This record gives sequence, structure tokens and C-alpha cells, in this order.
Amino acid sequence: MLNRLIAEGKKQGLDSFYITRLFQTINQDFVLTQQAVFQQHLNPIPNNSGQIAFLGPNGSYSHLAARQYSAHHFIQSIECSCDKFEDIFALVETKQADYGILPIENSSSGAINDVYDLLQTTPLSIVGEMRLPINHCLLAITKVPL
Repeated sequence: MLNRLIAEGKKQGLDSFYITRLFQTINQDFVLTQQAVFQQHLNPIPNNSGQIAFLGPNGSYSHLAARQYSAHHFIQSIECSCDKFEDIFALVETKQADYGILPIENSSSGAINDVYDLLQTTPLSIVGEMRLPINHCLLAITKVPL
């Protein structure tokens, strides 16, 4: 299906990268919406608000993922920034946070072993999945040698 969309998009002068990203974004939004409906049915949250723990400061990739997840699941959310993976687990285990956002894999280094190790020692369960495309850009002033 994606190949057909790319072919049709090229006829209209659209870039295949743009079409692929748009397709992935729509697909991810659909999956997140499904997860939200199932999660609300199985585990209703009072007042449709939740506390969500994530790694790093505001603006980090985990924070962006937490915001994206919250937008699909809550009307209002409280964000809890954490310094270590262990802190995220501790907040959720002690019910100081309803959810924790954790990276379990990335395309450059593969599995995040620290998170997998912690998952083996907790009663918590994975309840959803998000894919967050990360695009880094290198900027420089003109005529700077690479």
C-alpha cells in the first residue's frame, strides 16, 4: 500500500520521504487511538487525567513521547521528569505516576539493555508502544569544512 501511495505522490510531485512520514504518522495516530480506547475500557482513569514519568528534561525525546501519549489518553496530564530509568519505575511502582515512558530500542544502538533488566525485576507491565522518529540535523555556517 505504501508503495502505491509513493507512486501516486510522485505523480503529483511529492517527495517519497514526505509521503512515508505522513503514512507513518497516520498509522501511529491510529494505533495510539486504538490503545487509548482499549486502555480506557480496561483500566479507566478517574477524571481522565494522569501522571506520566519520563526520562530527561522537558524537550527531551522521552518528554515528547510522553506528551504525545498523554494527548491521546488524557484530557489533562502531570509530567514527571526523571534522571534515571530506575526513577521512572519507582514512581510508577509507588503510584506517584500512572504511567512511565521508557525507550526499549533505538535504530542506532538496538535494545536498551538497562530498561530490559529493570523490566525483569518489576511487577509492572508494558501497556502500549510508541514509535518516535528521531531526526538529527548538522548545522554550520557556510564554508566550514566537514
